Amino acid sequence: EIWLPAASDGDAASQTAIGALFQFGLGVPKDDLEAIKWYQLAAEQGEGVALFQRAGLYLFQGRYADAQSLYNRALIIQEKDLGPDHLDIASSLNDMATLYEEQERYEDAEPLRKRALAIYEKVHGPDHPDVALILSGLGLLYQIQGNYAAATPILKQSLSIQERLVLLQLKEWPHQKSKGIDQHG
Repeated sequence: EIWLPAASDGDAASQTAIGALFQFGLGVPKDDLEAIKWYQLAAEQGEGVALFQRAGLYLFQGRYADAQSLYNRALIIQEKDLGPDHLDIASSLNDMATLYEEQERYEDAEPLRKRALAIYEKVHGPDHPDVALILSGLGLLYQIQGNYAAATPILKQSLSIQERLVLLQLKEWPHQKSKGIDQHG
Protein backbone atom coordinates (compact mmCIF):
# COMPACT_ATOMS: atom_id res chain seq x y z
CA GLU A 1 0.00 0.00 0.00
CA ILE A 2 2.75 2.44 0.92
CA TRP A 3 4.87 1.86 -2.19
CA LEU A 4 2.13 1.14 -4.73
CA PRO A 5 1.23 4.75 -5.63
CA ALA A 6 4.87 5.74 -6.13
CA ALA A 7 5.64 2.49 -7.96
CA SER A 8 2.65 2.99 -10.25
CA ASP A 9 3.96 6.49 -10.98
CA GLY A 10 7.29 4.98 -12.05
CA ASP A 11 9.44 5.30 -8.91
CA ALA A 12 12.14 2.65 -9.44
CA ALA A 13 12.99 2.20 -5.74
CA SER A 14 9.31 1.60 -4.92
CA GLN A 15 9.02 -0.84 -7.82
CA THR A 16 12.04 -2.72 -6.48
CA ALA A 17 10.51 -2.80 -3.01
CA ILE A 18 7.24 -4.22 -4.34
CA GLY A 19 9.21 -6.81 -6.30
CA ALA A 20 10.88 -7.89 -3.05
CA LEU A 21 7.52 -8.15 -1.29
CA PHE A 22 6.30 -10.57 -3.95
CA GLN A 23 9.61 -12.45 -4.17
CA PHE A 24 9.68 -13.19 -0.45
CA GLY A 25 5.93 -13.22 0.27
CA LEU A 26 6.10 -10.30 2.70
CA GLY A 27 2.53 -9.21 3.35
CA VAL A 28 1.43 -10.53 -0.04
CA PRO A 29 1.27 -14.03 -1.50
CA LYS A 30 4.67 -15.14 -2.78
CA ASP A 31 4.62 -14.72 -6.56
CA ASP A 32 7.86 -14.91 -8.55
CA LEU A 33 6.22 -13.76 -11.78
CA GLU A 34 4.81 -10.66 -10.11
CA ALA A 35 8.20 -10.00 -8.52
CA ILE A 36 9.91 -10.26 -11.91
CA LYS A 37 7.38 -7.83 -13.40
CA TRP A 38 8.14 -5.16 -10.77
CA TYR A 39 11.89 -5.75 -10.93
CA GLN A 40 11.77 -5.41 -14.71
CA LEU A 41 9.95 -2.07 -14.47
CA ALA A 42 12.59 -0.77 -12.07
CA ALA A 43 15.47 -2.20 -14.11
CA GLU A 44 14.25 -0.45 -17.24
CA GLN A 45 15.00 2.78 -15.37
CA GLY A 46 18.54 1.69 -14.53
CA GLU A 47 17.82 0.46 -10.99
CA GLY A 48 20.79 -1.81 -10.29
CA VAL A 49 19.29 -3.23 -7.10
CA ALA A 50 16.29 -4.50 -9.08
CA LEU A 51 18.62 -6.26 -11.49
CA PHE A 52 20.43 -7.95 -8.62
CA GLN A 53 17.19 -8.98 -6.94
CA ARG A 54 15.91 -10.46 -10.18
CA ALA A 55 19.24 -12.18 -10.77
CA GLY A 56 19.04 -13.71 -7.30
CA LEU A 57 15.55 -14.96 -8.07
CA TYR A 58 16.80 -16.53 -11.30
CA LEU A 59 19.72 -18.09 -9.42
CA PHE A 60 17.29 -19.68 -6.95
CA GLN A 61 15.24 -20.99 -9.89
CA GLY A 62 18.35 -22.48 -11.53
CA ARG A 63 18.15 -20.06 -14.48
CA TYR A 64 21.90 -19.50 -14.41
CA ALA A 65 22.39 -17.86 -17.81
CA ASP A 66 19.64 -15.33 -17.09
CA ALA A 67 21.07 -14.68 -13.63
CA GLN A 68 24.59 -14.17 -14.96
CA SER A 69 23.47 -11.69 -17.60
CA LEU A 70 21.59 -9.64 -15.01
CA TYR A 71 24.41 -9.80 -12.46
CA ASN A 72 26.86 -8.50 -15.07
CA ARG A 73 24.58 -5.61 -16.08
CA ALA A 74 23.82 -4.72 -12.48
CA LEU A 75 27.47 -4.74 -11.45
CA ILE A 76 28.31 -2.27 -14.19
CA ILE A 77 25.54 0.05 -12.97
CA GLN A 78 26.53 -0.32 -9.32
CA GLU A 79 30.21 0.35 -9.96
CA LYS A 80 29.32 3.44 -11.97
CA ASP A 81 26.95 4.73 -9.29
CA LEU A 82 28.82 3.67 -6.13
CA GLY A 83 32.46 3.25 -7.09
CA PRO A 84 34.49 0.04 -7.06
CA ASP A 85 35.00 -0.27 -3.29
CA HIS A 86 31.46 0.07 -1.97
CA LEU A 87 30.03 -2.61 0.33
CA ASP A 88 27.11 -3.17 -2.05
CA ILE A 89 29.68 -4.09 -4.72
CA ALA A 90 31.24 -6.62 -2.35
CA SER A 91 27.85 -8.14 -1.59
CA SER A 92 27.08 -8.34 -5.30
CA LEU A 93 30.42 -9.97 -6.05
CA ASN A 94 29.71 -12.53 -3.35
CA ASP A 95 26.31 -13.28 -4.93
CA MET A 96 27.93 -13.67 -8.34
CA ALA A 97 30.48 -16.07 -6.84
CA THR A 98 27.60 -18.16 -5.50
CA LEU A 99 26.15 -18.29 -9.02
CA TYR A 100 29.43 -19.63 -10.38
CA GLU A 101 29.80 -22.12 -7.55
CA GLU A 102 26.31 -23.47 -8.24
CA GLN A 103 27.57 -24.23 -11.75
CA GLU A 104 30.87 -25.67 -10.45
CA ARG A 105 32.71 -22.80 -12.16
CA TYR A 106 35.10 -22.43 -9.24
CA GLU A 107 37.82 -20.66 -11.21
CA ASP A 108 35.33 -17.88 -11.98
CA ALA A 109 34.08 -17.69 -8.38
CA GLU A 110 37.50 -17.36 -6.74
CA PRO A 111 38.47 -13.87 -7.98
CA LEU A 112 35.02 -12.55 -7.09
CA ARG A 113 35.28 -13.85 -3.52
CA LYS A 114 38.81 -12.41 -3.23
CA ARG A 115 37.70 -9.01 -4.48
CA ALA A 116 34.71 -9.01 -2.11
CA LEU A 117 37.07 -9.90 0.74
CA ALA A 118 39.41 -7.03 -0.15
CA ILE A 119 36.50 -4.57 -0.11
CA TYR A 120 35.16 -5.78 3.24
CA GLU A 121 38.64 -5.65 4.79
CA LYS A 122 39.22 -2.15 3.42
CA VAL A 123 35.89 -0.83 4.72
CA HIS A 124 35.55 -2.74 8.01
CA GLY A 125 39.07 -3.85 8.89
CA PRO A 126 40.28 -7.44 9.22
CA ASP A 127 38.26 -8.49 12.30
CA HIS A 128 34.70 -7.77 11.19
CA PRO A 129 31.99 -10.48 11.08
CA ASP A 130 31.44 -9.85 7.36
CA VAL A 131 35.14 -10.51 6.74
CA ALA A 132 34.81 -13.81 8.61
CA LEU A 133 31.80 -14.72 6.47
CA ILE A 134 33.61 -14.00 3.20
CA LEU A 135 36.68 -15.88 4.42
CA SER A 136 34.46 -18.87 5.16
CA GLY A 137 33.05 -18.75 1.65
CA LEU A 138 36.52 -18.56 0.12
CA GLY A 139 37.82 -21.36 2.34
CA LEU A 140 34.88 -23.59 1.48
CA LEU A 141 35.45 -22.85 -2.20
CA TYR A 142 39.00 -24.15 -1.86
CA GLN A 143 37.81 -27.12 0.17
CA ILE A 144 35.26 -28.11 -2.50
CA GLN A 145 38.09 -28.11 -5.02
CA GLY A 146 40.21 -30.31 -2.77
CA ASN A 147 42.75 -27.53 -2.19
CA TYR A 148 43.07 -28.13 1.53
CA ALA A 149 46.42 -26.33 1.76
CA ALA A 150 44.68 -23.11 0.72
CA ALA A 151 41.41 -23.80 2.58
CA THR A 152 42.84 -24.56 6.01
CA PRO A 153 44.53 -21.23 6.87
CA ILE A 154 41.60 -19.23 5.50
CA LEU A 155 39.03 -21.23 7.47
CA LYS A 156 41.21 -20.94 10.58
CA GLN A 157 41.38 -17.17 10.09
CA SER A 158 37.59 -17.00 9.78
CA LEU A 159 37.14 -19.12 12.90
CA SER A 160 39.62 -16.96 14.81
CA ILE A 161 37.66 -13.81 13.97
CA GLN A 162 34.41 -15.46 15.02
CA GLU A 163 35.93 -16.71 18.29
CA ARG A 164 37.20 -13.23 19.15
CA LEU A 165 33.77 -11.77 18.49
CA VAL A 166 32.09 -14.35 20.71
CA LEU A 167 34.59 -13.68 23.49
CA LEU A 168 33.92 -9.95 23.24
CA GLN A 169 30.19 -10.59 23.46
CA LEU A 170 30.67 -12.82 26.49
CA LYS A 171 32.74 -10.14 28.22
CA GLU A 172 30.00 -7.57 27.53
CA TRP A 173 27.11 -9.80 28.61
CA PRO A 174 27.44 -9.43 32.41
CA HIS A 175 27.74 -5.66 32.00
CA GLN A 176 24.66 -5.54 29.80
CA LYS A 177 22.71 -7.82 32.14
CA SER A 178 23.41 -5.52 35.09
CA LYS A 179 21.94 -2.65 33.07
CA GLY A 180 18.79 -4.65 32.31
CA ILE A 181 19.76 -5.29 28.68
CA ASP A 182 19.69 -9.09 28.96
CA GLN A 183 17.72 -10.38 25.98
CA HIS A 184 18.01 -14.03 26.96
CA GLY A 185 15.81 -13.97 30.01
